[in-house]
Amino acid sequence: NNGVKPVEDDNKEGNFLKTFYACMDSKEKESTKSSYKQSIVSLQKFDPLLNLRSFEDIDIRYLEAYDKWMSSQGIRQNSRNVYYRNIRSVFNRAIDDEITTAYPFRKFKLKKQATKKRSLTLDELRLLRDYPCEEWQKKYVDLFFLMFYLIGINAADLLPAKRKQVRNGRLEYERAKTYKEYSIKIEPEAQAIIDRYKGKDHLLSFCDEHPDYKYVLQRMTKVLKTVGPSERK
Repeated sequence: NNGVKPVEDDNKEGNFLKTFYACMDSKEKESTKSSYKQSIVSLQKFDPLLNLRSFEDIDIRYLEAYDKWMSSQGIRQNSRNVYYRNIRSVFNRAIDDEITTAYPFRKFKLKKQATKKRSLTLDELRLLRDYPCEEWQKKYVDLFFLMFYLIGINAADLLPAKRKQVRNGRLEYERAKTYKEYSIKIEPEAQAIIDRYKGKDHLLSFCDEHPDYKYVLQRMTKVLKTVGPSERK
């Protein structure tokens, strides 16, 4: 069992995993449920006795052993932190439901992993914008710049947006991730792109053609890598 202590309290046997599943099932977004499921699968690989564990078994020594195991599996810190946040949420729910008073995260702290800077310089943006490319490439370059012109709007908010969400020259939407309301002024550069790819019901034709915005986003990412001088690809 990777050096973690054996199951101790038969009366609370299995309440950790049961609560984990209950917490997962309560989530509305499929992406969040998937994240919780991945956390469970990871824990099950680490600990064959997971289905017997109580919250009291998941102490700081358990989390440290789990962290060491994930490191040995080559799992990056940022991915590990997602699992820890899910585990922490399960503990918070269990405390609210008076299932446990245990809380290992008082001492177990999440570590940060430096993220490589991926921002483009002004010259690189101009090169991408003005680079002569084929029509099938140009539409995705335009989509990238529309997201840029709309102050970095997320694809999950832009691509599914409907035409009726434009009011008085502004795009109004509720952000999918935070449910916070936004109202962004559509500048002439952005309007030109919107006009070029106007959708029937959607603001843009991309999601008229492919309802799954993730497909469009993945396609954009792949196509952008094909644009530019060969030494940049």
